[in-house]
Formats: sequence, structure tokens, C-alpha cells
Amino acid sequence: MAYESGEVIVTGVMIVTVILVLIFTIRMLVRGKKSMTCVYFAFAIISMLLSEFYWLTYDILRGDARMPFAANEFAEMAMFLLLASSLRTVFTERIRIDAAFVLTFLYALGNVFLWVIWNGDWVEALLTAPAYIYYLVTVVFALCRSHALRRGELVMIACLAFSSLLLQYAEYLFPSAHNVLGLSNYILLFTSLGVWAFLLIRAFSAGKEPHILLALTFCTAAWAQNTMYMCAEWWYLAAECLYVFTVPAMFFAVRREVAE
Repeated sequence: MAYESGEVIVTGVMIVTVILVLIFTIRMLVRGKKSMTCVYFAFAIISMLLSEFYWLTYDILRGDARMPFAANEFAEMAMFLLLASSLRTVFTERIRIDAAFVLTFLYALGNVFLWVIWNGDWVEALLTAPAYIYYLVTVVFALCRSHALRRGELVMIACLAFSSLLLQYAEYLFPSAHNVLGLSNYILLFTSLGVWAFLLIRAFSAGKEPHILLALTFCTAAWAQNTMYMCAEWWYLAAECLYVFTVPAMFFAVRREVAE
């Protein structure tokens, strides 16, 4: 019962945060320059809000039941595509099939197969995977094109991402070591979130260019989402609490970009 109450509270906080960000985003559109970066971001926030309202209703009415493919999946797909579109208004170069593209694609595909392993729903995976994969490919493309991070930092982040993915598969293949592998993975995921938070705070503190802040905030939000997908129960709630902070961070980056 305590966990279910926690879900409702955290989702409620997320809804309030998203509503406030939406209000300030619309205000920025009305009073400032009509930027497509901001327009796409506003619609992405609306999609996020619809998904969060669905989760809140689900948690209150049927929090203990397994959820099949539902309306929130369409909202999340829209959110992924709109956030990617917002980034593409700034990073307009053609996405090339390079090492970063291949690694990101394989990482995203690895996550999709994990969803199928967990819930056995191929239909959901086939419908949601293209938007999810495109979103991750776009945010990593923006990260690389912005030169926001040094090469060593990019390599470190890639190692953390694939290490976490391998631990998830190891949990499935070696169920007897589930507790140890699961705890190791949670520690790795939240350590990675700490790394992203450090990189983000460093960039804002140094007054980096708007395109750098965009790339970093969107990547941090994507990693927080992946952390939520890979966690359960209280770990999931902890990841969601951290995800809440990425929404205003993305807004501040968009505002900086629009103000330029």
C-alpha cells in the first residue's frame, strides 16, 4: 500500500511540474519569438502530460493489475517524436550511419528486446520501438554534433549504458544471481544519472551555448527515462523523482535557444 501511495504522489508531482513547464512554454511562444523548437517542445510536453494523467488514473483505479498496451503508449510515442523534432530544428544536419549511430541503435534495440522478455508483448514492441529508437538516435546525434562532451566522457557514457544493458540480460540468464545482479545494475544506473547531473550542472554553471544545453538536457532526460524502464518498485520511484527535474531543465535549455 505504501508503494502504491508513493506512485500516486510522485506522479502527481510530475503532473504539476509538467503543467508549470507547459504554462511557461506557451507564455514563451505567445510573448517571444515563434520558434519551431519551442512549438515542438510544447506539443511534446502536452503528450507527456497526457501520459502522466493516464498513469495517475491507472495507479488510483487499478494499480495492482498488469497493464496491457494502452493509451499512454501513443502519448509516449508522440512525446519521443516531438522531442526529437524539437532537437532536429537545431541540429539540422543529416544523421549519418557512423559508430555513434550503430551503437545507439544496438543499445535501443537491446532495450526493446528486454521489453519483450519482460511482458511478452511483441505488438507493443513493434509499435513503440521505431519512435523510441529514433528518439535515442537523435539525442545521441545531437550530443555528438554539439561537442558538449570530450571523447573520453562519451566513451565512459557508452560503457555505462552497455554495462547496464548486459547486467539486465544477465539477470534473465542467471536467475539464481538475480539479487546481486539487480542491485549492481541499480547502482550502475543511478551512478550514471549522477554523472549526467554533474555534466548538466557543469554546463549550465559555465554558461555553455544553448545547443550544448539542449543536447545535454535531452540526453539526461532520455537516460532518466531508460533508468525508469529498467527499474522496479522503489527504485522506479526514485528514478521517476529524478526524471521530474529533467523536464524544467529541458525547458530552460529551449528557452536559451529561443532567446538567441
